[in-house]
Amino acid sequence: IYIHMNDVDQFVIFSGLKLQQFVSSVDPLRNLLLLKNTYDDGMFNNHTQHDYIVPEEIKKFAKKANNAAELCWIDFEYERQLNDLTAREQAELLYIAHKREPISVPFFQKLQNRYVYIASTGEKVTKIYFKHLSDADMLIANVFNQIIRERENVSSFFRRRPKSSLPSITPEFLKAYRSY
Repeated sequence: IYIHMNDVDQFVIFSGLKLQQFVSSVDPLRNLLLLKNTYDDGMFNNHTQHDYIVPEEIKKFAKKANNAAELCWIDFEYERQLNDLTAREQAELLYIAHKREPISVPFFQKLQNRYVYIASTGEKVTKIYFKHLSDADMLIANVFNQIIRERENVSSFFRRRPKSSLPSITPEFLKAYRSY
């Protein structure tokens, strides 16, 4: 896995991160507004003309979307917030989906979003904007721990080492190695 963090613009670029890993490594996601994709089992918002995913469907969506060529979504709290978006705010969302970067800040007061998720399987890159970079630290630590556990499960058959002996990586541990 490759990771590049831009703390000024509050995004992290990953290579090797899957949507399922993201979903299982962060706090439970609220609704997801799909900016580039459709989803048959999702809901549709007439005001924005976009599909959205309710919390109960997110894991199922993550499993299906792992094969999507491009994926772009933003989380939000309640559907009524989508109906309050101005034409300019909707245009900013479309710009994010098209250019893979925001016009200004990618966090909307009306939506109360924590993330903007942009992935391209062709480029093998995932770019995630984080409202709080501490969420990025938690994601990275959890993904590393998942990968270590998966590798240990594959090789532990022959070594018979107890799984409890594996140390966990914490966000604080990762912060200690940053240059800023």
